[in-house]
Amino acid sequence: MLKNRLIKEFLNDIGIEKEELEIVKCLESEADNDEDIASKTNIKINTVRKVLYKLHDSGLATYKRSKNPETNWYTYAWTFNKPKVKTEIKHKHDAKIIQLETKLEYEQNNMFFICPKDKVRFDFNTISLPSRSTKGKNNEKETGSSSNAFKCPNCGTELEFQDNDKIIKSIEKEIQKTEKAFENFQKKF
Repeated sequence: MLKNRLIKEFLNDIGIEKEELEIVKCLESEADNDEDIASKTNIKINTVRKVLYKLHDSGLATYKRSKNPETNWYTYAWTFNKPKVKTEIKHKHDAKIIQLETKLEYEQNNMFFICPKDKVRFDFNTISLPSRSTKGKNNEKETGSSSNAFKCPNCGTELEFQDNDKIIKSIEKEIQKTEKAFENFQKKF
């Protein structure tokens, strides 16, 4: 299970470091207490407990508490919650697709300009043509026209049109890549 990229990314997102994945692997294979996991993985008991608490806080691990009648100490038997992992990865996938589709729609429905000096990018709606207060032959006030080039509000440099076809294709490719990764995940789990 831990060979899957989406699972590794998800565990990383909740704060499980690469070197701590061994704890998850051990937990996934069978119910264990923290001391058994520390012994099997050669990882400090404090680190094992920290990872188990992170997993528990995320709903990815559960425990059963039992009391040793001789020592009156509590022992916690931990188990890994695979169905919750699947659910959380599905939610993460859906959110990423929505974000990418929103970004794609924005790119497809807007015209962009870039400042060649500052490399700042503007969409058409955030730029207004500068008004010139000049009086023509008919004593009429002229406002922005095609002769009034867009200017960068930061440095005053004339903005240039930016063709965003490459950006659109890149987002479409990222959507396809995300969908394919999730399809592969679903096939295996």
